Amino acid sequence: MGGSRLSQSRTIRWMLEPLLRGLYVIPKLALLPVFLLIFGLGELPKLVFIGLGTFYIVAFTTLSAAMMIPTAYHEVARSYGLSRPQQFRWMIIPACMPQIVSSLKLASGISMLLVIGVEFVNAQEGLGYYTWHSWQMFIPDRMYVGIVTISIVGVLFSALIGFTGGRMVRWADGEYGQQR
Repeated sequence: MGGSRLSQSRTIRWMLEPLLRGLYVIPKLALLPVFLLIFGLGELPKLVFIGLGTFYIVAFTTLSAAMMIPTAYHEVARSYGLSRPQQFRWMIIPACMPQIVSSLKLASGISMLLVIGVEFVNAQEGLGYYTWHSWQMFIPDRMYVGIVTISIVGVLFSALIGFTGGRMVRWADGEYGQQR
């Protein structure tokens, strides 16, 4: 419900948006050593790193979508006596879902880049490690196989999110909904 308040309150948005945008522009790879220091060498720093790298895309898109909900929708919800949680559930989430799905599809590609980047730096297995190790050992055919495999996995991951999102927002116009 915090996202709903952020989209509807100019004061909260005025206080938090500069902080979020300031944190957004920090290069995510520069934060990886910090996460490794804080969380150790396990999987947790990698997950935090990838989550943080994709969070902003989804958060800013969702915030923009919530801010673009027409005022008339809010008036209708109030006239029907919907509480804030009911407005969130029955108006804000459905109105934002197409943009959320689009941002998740975009974030899926960025998450693939971050996973590969993490595996370049801090892994002993995975496609990123395989590709980077092949480059270091100057085995170009394996390096190219790694690059092509990363591309295929990225396309399939994005397609899976697009398919799932399309099922979730069948009612929407545009890419994920019915065409007119």
